[in-house]
Amino acid sequence: AVREMYAMVLLNTGNLAVALQNFDLVLQTKPASARSISGKAIALALMRQPDEGLQILAEAMLKFPNDPTLTNAWKSVLQIKGRQ
Repeated sequence: AVREMYAMVLLNTGNLAVALQNFDLVLQTKPASARSISGKAIALALMRQPDEGLQILAEAMLKFPNDPTLTNAWKSVLQIKGRQ
């Protein structure tokens, strides 16, 4: 939980590469963590890889179709993609 919060802080402060590394570390032990999946997708989108972020979210949404965290991240990644 602490690493995930740290990754979110890194994401929010623009430290995208380090945030991505930390989300990946969380997902190694908690592969169903919607927050880390979403954070990873948003970080990728901000790093000009929105399609990769959308792919990650699409796969997660197949497993967890009613998760609002994933749905919100999907909307965020689409907005980021639209600005690029």
